[in-house]
Amino acid sequence: MKKFILLLLSISIIISSCSKEEEVEYAKGKSMTAKIDGNLWRAVNPTGSSSASGMYVISGESKVGHKITLYVSGIYEGEFTISAVSPNYAEYVPADENQAKYTTLGGENSNGKIVITKLDQTNKKATGTFNFTANQVGSHSIKTISSGKFENIEYTYIAPNPANNMMVAKLNGSQWNATSTTGAAFSSNNQMSLTGTDGLKSISMTLPITITPGTYTVDGSLYNISYQEGGEGFTTQSGTITISSHNASQKTITGTFSFSSIKNSDNTVQMDVTNGSFSVVYTLY
Repeated sequence: MKKFILLLLSISIIISSCSKEEEVEYAKGKSMTAKIDGNLWRAVNPTGSSSASGMYVISGESKVGHKITLYVSGIYEGEFTISAVSPNYAEYVPADENQAKYTTLGGENSNGKIVITKLDQTNKKATGTFNFTANQVGSHSIKTISSGKFENIEYTYIAPNPANNMMVAKLNGSQWNATSTTGAAFSSNNQMSLTGTDGLKSISMTLPITITPGTYTVDGSLYNISYQEGGEGFTTQSGTITISSHNASQKTITGTFSFSSIKNSDNTVQMDVTNGSFSVVYTLY
């Protein structure tokens, strides 16, 4: 009986020790988790910092060395779209040093989003979610990161930067990326104007300056969006604009859009704009 009791005590001590080691192993008070191609992933000690380019960087590495890093162009509650050309991007680095990293920078399959759902401005910590599909450098391999969450990750305040403005869409199925995206809001008429152009093709929209998150039907008045190509205008037939976030104090607005239009000089020419998204820091006049 004494031997049995001693054995139970030994097992209890071992379990207790393992439990304490597990508590020490993962950082307390903050976390970063996700699924990598459906497999659970958890960062040991996720961190947040600001990069030299002014990005908010959230990074974590698992016990075996798989690493996920998120690069966010601002620090405010809202949605940040990830695409092959957006200022927001993400990377996955396998534990195997012989494998190249996966990145959303480049590659037509790159997509996803990072959402900052809560900011603790007193302690400078952010909480949110993420998901993305990334392409492996030098190959056609794809990695899907889903169900991502981060909680209480420290940050350094980064003022929104107009240089990071972006607008992308598909024009009749072909990818289009604006090389210049601008935004202006006018208190005189309570409207804002957002425009993206590549020098030849452009998309412009006007919205109420007080617009809030939600989906709005293009009506040619309060909610308007139009396409122009080579100086020729198109008339919008139908469409929707979805506002993901609008921070009036930071003068930032993000969202998505889609619409159909016909050429003014030839109504047999149709332009269908799909998968549109934008992230803009605007100027108030």
